[in-house]
Amino acid sequence: MGVDLYASKLRFAAAQLPGVRFAAAEATALSFRDACFGTVFIRDLLHHVPAPERVLAEATRVLAPGGRLCLLEPNGRNPIVQLQSRLVAAEAGSRRSGTAYIARLLGALPLVDVDVQTRQPLPLRRMLLHYRFGLPVLGRVSGTRRALARAERLAGHLLPPSRWAYVAATARRAGGASRLAVPTQPMETQG
Repeated sequence: MGVDLYASKLRFAAAQLPGVRFAAAEATALSFRDACFGTVFIRDLLHHVPAPERVLAEATRVLAPGGRLCLLEPNGRNPIVQLQSRLVAAEAGSRRSGTAYIARLLGALPLVDVDVQTRQPLPLRRMLLHYRFGLPVLGRVSGTRRALARAERLAGHLLPPSRWAYVAATARRAGGASRLAVPTQPMETQG
């Protein structure tokens, strides 16, 4: 089941993945029963919402005890993410994102085995081959794909992991009560 607030994104996703069901929903008020999913994956969302702790509380609510939460967010310490956050107003929230910030958000929830790490030094392939903003036709050329992969590996040796492009987190929902208290006050953000 894929969820997004915007119908246009759902239509695009449904065209790409015809065997998957999709639903339009607000991330802080999902219309699913408690503990109904074995896995919840949240990608590139928290930096766009004013209360990310509410999104995570709702995701944890629909996650079955023992179920897996997976999260991927931009790392505000990455030079490309910083540049994008200054050029694209909608991406400004990514500046607050980082491993400590994500760990604090997840630490407030009934989750265990929380693992927060940075991934991918520089997302060159994602940028240059992007379907709307890049030149995806270059991805059909194996030499280009190999050159970009080599450049990304080299960046991994030059850029410290704390400045890699993404924060990836995984956790499991602890057993017990299925209703969660939703925090009413925003959590302190990383400066």
